[in-house]
Amino acid sequence: DVEASRAGLSSGMPSASQLAPSIQQPLTVAVREQPPRAASGAIARRGADSCDDELEDGSKTKAFAGQSLLEEFAPAILQVPLQLLSPFAGIAGVAAAAAPSAAPPAPRPAFNMPGMQEEEQFAALIFPGFDSEAFVWQITCWQVAEFALSMVLGHNKANPTPCVLYRLGASWGPAIARGELWRLVTPVMLHANLTHLLFNIFFQLRMGFGMEKQFGRQKMMLIYFACGVFGNLMSVILDPYKLAVGASTAGFGLIGVWLAEILLSWEVLGPARERTIIWIVFMLISVTTMSSMTPNMDLFGHLGGALGGFLLSIVLADMREQDRPPWYSQARAAAALGLAVCLTGGISKVMLFSPRDPIPNCTLFHSLGALMR
Repeated sequence: DVEASRAGLSSGMPSASQLAPSIQQPLTVAVREQPPRAASGAIARRGADSCDDELEDGSKTKAFAGQSLLEEFAPAILQVPLQLLSPFAGIAGVAAAAAPSAAPPAPRPAFNMPGMQEEEQFAALIFPGFDSEAFVWQITCWQVAEFALSMVLGHNKANPTPCVLYRLGASWGPAIARGELWRLVTPVMLHANLTHLLFNIFFQLRMGFGMEKQFGRQKMMLIYFACGVFGNLMSVILDPYKLAVGASTAGFGLIGVWLAEILLSWEVLGPARERTIIWIVFMLISVTTMSSMTPNMDLFGHLGGALGGFLLSIVLADMREQDRPPWYSQARAAAALGLAVCLTGGISKVMLFSPRDPIPNCTLFHSLGALMR
């Protein structure tokens, strides 16, 4: 019996709304290396039309179906002049000043290059710097495959169920406190619904290719997963009873990287400073507005990811000595110390002082009734 096999939590545990997957969402930002074109994304919002997982006490927890805010925000966003959303118009990229070479980045190749397949030409129009061998593309493919798997394993065909997300590695404070530290990493591979997945991968692809070309594959991998860990760690520390999934802890980490580059490159931005300030203000307004309209958004996860990206970018900037601001050495040492303290202190807090109950009594294959614990 399917209903009999659905597992839940014991009595006295958090309310059902606390177990709903927390959607870590994307943000509308400008994109480097293609000034005329502003990246756009939308925040996924939950609705009440969703799948239910029955709990032992008879209550239900819901995995909410996504409903985009794009319909509400798109008209206003599209009316904003693209130049205002791109503080990097007129410069090759904020990171150019932090690069070891003095020469500006080479212009993007034409899309009709002989060695470029038609599919790659089309993808490069949407995602500047598209490269099928890039880490950011490969991680996106894995996220799509993981979402397909979560749909197959769940008994609800509209969205992955909370129990399936939990079994596949969603962030859950008590489980992490019991030693399941992989839950600080695996949530970046999981998404609560199709809308959530699409906007997150659009956001990270739109930003990620140019950033990976700047930092290189290995540094990009480090930044991506480290930002995910920082975001999930902050989320667990401040809200341990939130079942959280989503790649935007890492996505907001990329925003943190950009903010650090702006700070490091401020002296060489010149006329682009005004556009940079406008972009930062627009971003802050967007975050504040969408946070207030999306109560289930994992704000702590986003802030943690952005903090991790900011500190990592300062440590990994690798600037030429003549381009460094006078305070760079001290800032780099402070950022490295901050990373170490936040990581060790955060994990210690979760492992030693965070609650260890409840643990969801979930089933993965509902028809088989295979109880987890």
